[in-house]
Amino acid sequence: MMLTGFSSCTPQNGRNGITRGCQRDSLRWSWKKKTKFMWVSSTLLVLSVLCVSAVELPPPHYVTRISFYTALQECAEYFQISENLLQQYISSSYPDDPSVHKLVRCSLMLLGCWDDITGMRRNVIENFFEIDPNDRDHVRRTNECIRKSTTEDVSSPAYVAFLCYHQQFGNFKLHSKRFVPFGSHELKQLVEMALNVAELPWFVPAQYATNDILYEPHFPPVLYFIFVRGGFYNAKIGFDLRNLFTQFGVEELLKADVEQCLANVVHTEKVNGHESIVIKGFQKCLAHFIPLLEVVQDVARSTSNDRSASVKACTGLNPSTQPPFYNRACED
Repeated sequence: MMLTGFSSCTPQNGRNGITRGCQRDSLRWSWKKKTKFMWVSSTLLVLSVLCVSAVELPPPHYVTRISFYTALQECAEYFQISENLLQQYISSSYPDDPSVHKLVRCSLMLLGCWDDITGMRRNVIENFFEIDPNDRDHVRRTNECIRKSTTEDVSSPAYVAFLCYHQQFGNFKLHSKRFVPFGSHELKQLVEMALNVAELPWFVPAQYATNDILYEPHFPPVLYFIFVRGGFYNAKIGFDLRNLFTQFGVEELLKADVEQCLANVVHTEKVNGHESIVIKGFQKCLAHFIPLLEVVQDVARSTSNDRSASVKACTGLNPSTQPPFYNRACED
C-alpha cells in the first residue's frame, strides 16, 4: 500500500552498497511541501498585517507626514539629479554647489520650512532635529551663523540657513517622518471644505464674515472637521499640540498651563463626546492666541461674496418653453 503524497520508486544500489533512487523523489516532495508551507505562512502573515493595519491605523485625513529624505528625493527628480549623486550630496554634508542650493531650497519649501520673504520657520525645521538637552546655546549659535552668512543667488539664503541648522542646531533626523504644515492657501481650502461639509444655513457664512464665529451654534462641527482633518485632534490621543505649534508657530502652545487647560476640558467634557471637547478646548484654551478665526472669517467673506455674485449673474434668465427646461429663471 502506498501513502498519499509519496511517489513510488525502485531503490537502486549505489557506491559502497548505499541505496539511492528514492532520495531524489523524496527531496522533491519535501521541497514542494516546504514551498507550500512557506506560501501559506506568508499569505497568513500578509493578511494578519492588513487586518491589524485596518484596525489600528487611524485614517490619514488631510495630514501629510514625510521625511526630509523623501523631500530631497522628490526635488532631485524635479532637477533631474540621479540617486547616486543625491547620496553623494548627503554623505558630503550638502557641499556648496548650485545644484545643492536648489535641491535644499526645494526640499525646505515642500516641507513648509522655508519662505523667501520670512526665511526659515523654526517651528517647522526644528522637528527634523533631535536637540541635546544639555545644549542650551543651540538657538543662539544657529541664528548667529545665519546672521553672519552672505548669500548671492535666490537659492543661497535657504541653503545657508539649512547648513547653519545642520551644523549648529542638533542631530539631524534625515529619515524621520514629520507633520507638514498647511500653506496659507491650503489652510483656507481646509476651512472652506469644513464650511461645505457642515451644510450650514445660508445666513451663517454672512455671520462668520462679520467675525460672529466662536460661540455661533453651528460652529462646533465646523471646528471639529478642521481639527480632525487637519491633524490637530485625534480621538485616541486628543489634542496634538506639536502639530498645532508646527502649523501656527505660537510658543504658548508648548507651555504647561495650556496642556493643563486642555486636560481639564477633556476631563469635564468627555461625557459629551469629542466634538464638545474640541469646541470647549478651543474656546477656553486656544482661541485667544491661535489665528484660526481670522482664516474662517476670510473664507466666509469670500463665500458670501461668491454667493451674491452667483445670484446676480442668475437674474434675468429667460425660461425655456419646451422640456427639459434648460434655462429656468432664478427664484427670488
